[in-house]
Amino acid sequence: MDLVTIAPGDDLFSSMGHTALVFSGGGLEAPVSFDWGAYDHTRSDLLPAFLTGELPYFLNVQDLSLLEARTRMQDRTAVAQRLDLDESAVRALFERTRVEAAPENRAYTYHWADANCATRARDALDTATGGALRTAMSGPTETTPRFEAGRHLWRWPVPAFAWRFITSRRLDVPLTEWERAMVPEHLMRSVGAVELGGRPFARDTCTLTEGAHGWAPSTPPASWPWGLPGLTGVLALGAAVGTGRMRLAGGLVALCGAILCAIGVPSLLLWCASDVEGIGPTENWLIAGPQSIALVWAGLVMARGRVPGRVTAGVAGLVGLVGLGVLACDAVGTGQANGDIVLALLPGLLASCTTVLWAHRH
Repeated sequence: MDLVTIAPGDDLFSSMGHTALVFSGGGLEAPVSFDWGAYDHTRSDLLPAFLTGELPYFLNVQDLSLLEARTRMQDRTAVAQRLDLDESAVRALFERTRVEAAPENRAYTYHWADANCATRARDALDTATGGALRTAMSGPTETTPRFEAGRHLWRWPVPAFAWRFITSRRLDVPLTEWERAMVPEHLMRSVGAVELGGRPFARDTCTLTEGAHGWAPSTPPASWPWGLPGLTGVLALGAAVGTGRMRLAGGLVALCGAILCAIGVPSLLLWCASDVEGIGPTENWLIAGPQSIALVWAGLVMARGRVPGRVTAGVAGLVGLVGLGVLACDAVGTGQANGDIVLALLPGLLASCTTVLWAHRH
């Protein structure tokens, strides 16, 4: 039997790649592929169901030729590894997987780290080796889930930013090699490197299809460009204040508050509705959340004329909330690797607050 690994594709739902187990011989007319990556792409609530942890995935069975044809059509790279399993272990694994593929058994609830096409294949292989595979892959790594998501989502800036914003410190904890195999590419590389019983687990490796879409970059591209829109807003705000156009400055302050609300509030609601581990709580809500409505209020008041003391008190409270909250998170050890989010959002927030306080005094 073979482990087949397919590189990421063009759409967001294929950004992490794909994994399948392929059985051949033993009375089969043609090699058969089993993969746990099928879902109903016609659902109108596909993305909400995915984000809330309620999207069912299915174990899909097809001839290997169909899997190869679709991979070529999508211009993706696919690699097959012939595994060193004795005939009885392969037969038992095939029977278990065939039973799992029955209509009444094939559905499962997808989870980005614990239940996907790679982890299901990994767990099946571990069972076939009597737990030896997990033991061999128990070592630590320096890779975190946030890092893995970053290097796979870089082609989709908005989802990449959203994922970085809504996820918690849970994604900054280093993975073991076993856990890292939630990514198809890492499962492929670990299976290719591990030895079981003194023999390489992967006896042979070959490329089934060579496509333009290969593996994700080894490191995520720099995220500092995320700060450019915020920097542009800060410069526009400074220009408006410097030229005495306070109505415009007030409008920009209100716009900043509205953007921060639009970023923070939906992610907060998603955390309340989602069962997916790793989505919130996040200290990014201190920068962009419901409290940002204070900037909308302050900006609209500022655009109409003089800024009263109660408005400046509200804005000062907002600044204090952000500062004290971030310090508290770091003090109790719940801080997270969110420097790129801070770079993107905090300058606009501080510039807006400073503008309101300046307008009150002048």
